[in-house]
Amino acid sequence: TNGWLFPRDGASTTATFDTTPHQCRAGGSLIRNVEPVGVAYNPDSNTYFVVRDGSETLWELSASFAPLRCLGLESLGVADAEGVAYGNGSVFIADGTGAEVWRISPGPNGVFGTPDGTGTVDDVVVSHFDTASLGQPDAEGIEFDATTGTLYVVSNKDGSPILEVTTAGVPVRTLQVSGATFESARGLTLAPGTTEAAQHIYVADARVDNNTNRGAIDGRIYELATGASAPTAPETTITGGPSGTVTSTDASFTFSGSAGTTGFECRLDGAAFNACASPQNYTGMSVGSHTFEVRAVAGSTPDPTPAARTWIIGASESPPPPTDGNLLLNPGFELDANANNIPDGWGSNAKFTRSSAITAHGGSFAGRHFATNDSSYAVFQQVPASAGTTYDFRGWVNVPTTSDAFTLNLRVRWLNGSTTITTKTTNTFTGSTAGWQEFSGSLAAPAGTTSARVMMAVKSLNASVYVDDFWFGAR
Repeated sequence: TNGWLFPRDGASTTATFDTTPHQCRAGGSLIRNVEPVGVAYNPDSNTYFVVRDGSETLWELSASFAPLRCLGLESLGVADAEGVAYGNGSVFIADGTGAEVWRISPGPNGVFGTPDGTGTVDDVVVSHFDTASLGQPDAEGIEFDATTGTLYVVSNKDGSPILEVTTAGVPVRTLQVSGATFESARGLTLAPGTTEAAQHIYVADARVDNNTNRGAIDGRIYELATGASAPTAPETTITGGPSGTVTSTDASFTFSGSAGTTGFECRLDGAAFNACASPQNYTGMSVGSHTFEVRAVAGSTPDPTPAARTWIIGASESPPPPTDGNLLLNPGFELDANANNIPDGWGSNAKFTRSSAITAHGGSFAGRHFATNDSSYAVFQQVPASAGTTYDFRGWVNVPTTSDAFTLNLRVRWLNGSTTITTKTTNTFTGSTAGWQEFSGSLAAPAGTTSARVMMAVKSLNASVYVDDFWFGAR
């Protein structure tokens, strides 16, 4: 029930932390972290991820190892959570019994799990790939290599090799260990060597299981040189394409890769990466904010930091943002240039429409969130923003009488390019408002901010919620 910190040469313990007080209510049961089995560090937020064996639960801990939030993994499909790694904004879970690697990415709320300790299914995005077919039948240890964008995986199997694989499950190479044979490999991590700066692999080998022999004290940590370097990840540069606010619904991007590039992969608005070539063209796109990402690939090694470009398509009939400093397009949800009943500038979610079903707070229309199946989703508009500037976010919400247990969170996500820095909630609505109710909040853009995503995050909606006259701008 402890986490241990010690120098890489194992000379002495520098700190410990107790996981017993960590509690999470997932799947209707109260779970305590009495068997931590994997730990990973998140340099983006200076936090740690810890998983528990047997109860498939993920905790995120502060820099001082205090629990911040938790996430039940079993309902996501994880059968046997073992090792955990963090990289490219995602958590990777080694599933021993399931012989899978699971990738868990944050949804619209920008975090992994729930801070209230309920461990209920969060708005995370989940994908996975099989490891048994890759020679790893009981995936146990896992680590992300930030220099190559690849994963290392080792199995709890006598004589297991170490597999290097892309985050999509494409094999890169297999490392056969020389001079040592793992009997029961568990944890795996990457760190500088004890006597040199070169990156080494460290593997914890439990050897004789204490469940079999209580007296066995033979566990080891091996330090391994990796031999030939893994393929060098290429760099990617976008050389042309739209930026800022444009009126054309077509886009064409040109791009290039550094020496050794053998191909490219592109994606639009967070979809899956697919093979592409320069120029990459898109036609008939919707009004609103879009993000194009491209990564060069060298062999089977992709650029771990894809190049990204965010731009906004405004309807040709749309006026510029109001002169009062509001950065939002169509903040009153009046405009519908595509005649599809979806407000211009706010994406294409059919659950959010322009509506005259009630008297608008201003103008002729309001925005309406409506669902009958406990839907959860996010609607947003992305605008330029500057680090260190304080921004106000205000508007009006009208929730007719309802007994529905929904949640509407008004949020601002600060981004650097396409990378999320942090997401902040300014206001939350969970019930009827008895007419139009004003909300407001002020937020300072953190260091590195280049844009802000103004969001309406809806959870478990089975009713109508109206919004109108939004305003977002520098104070």
